[in-house]
Amino acid sequence: NGTGWLRTSNGKASWATRCKCRQRTIEEVIRGAGVSMRHCSARLTDFSDDVQTAVRRFIEKPEDGVFIGGPTGTGKTHLAAAIVHALLESRKAVRFIRAEDLYSEIRATYKSEGPTEANILSQYCDVPVLALDDLAGGSLSDYERRTTLNLLDRRWNEKRPTVVTCNWSLEEIGERMDARISSRLRGCAAIILGGHDRRARR
Repeated sequence: NGTGWLRTSNGKASWATRCKCRQRTIEEVIRGAGVSMRHCSARLTDFSDDVQTAVRRFIEKPEDGVFIGGPTGTGKTHLAAAIVHALLESRKAVRFIRAEDLYSEIRATYKSEGPTEANILSQYCDVPVLALDDLAGGSLSDYERRTTLNLLDRRWNEKRPTVVTCNWSLEEIGERMDARISSRLRGCAAIILGGHDRRARR
């Protein structure tokens, strides 16, 4: 009757299920989690068996999270999106955002009467799993360093796993950003990607 629900019965019990007309496709769910159109088709099978094993181990027992490192173009964002896909298929709540977009979203609160900085930050601190893409890809202002530390520290204290991608090693993050940031990431499972630039035409 237009509610979007169907009643199903086995003779002993009845229950309601979502009608197919109201079920979102997995692509819509992934896009809704913040993954870009280019990466919404990313799958773990796009990577080596070793990478797949490491990610599946994380999904089964998330702990602090995953740190994905490697040079530009080696598939870090693609892998983070694939992890988001796998988590969503496992019915785990996850959010994906580029670090620079997070900073911009928070800065926008200074010019409006809408959500506050605390409101925005809490959204990303409280989500069960967060994928933070391209850490250190911005201007590295004091504001960005403080925001990053605040976010990671709050998530670390509440044992909420974070997937982080970065072109730098943990040592470089400690030297160029903040030793406290690299310290929070050292508890993560590390996956370092290499090889050719995936964006280059071959």
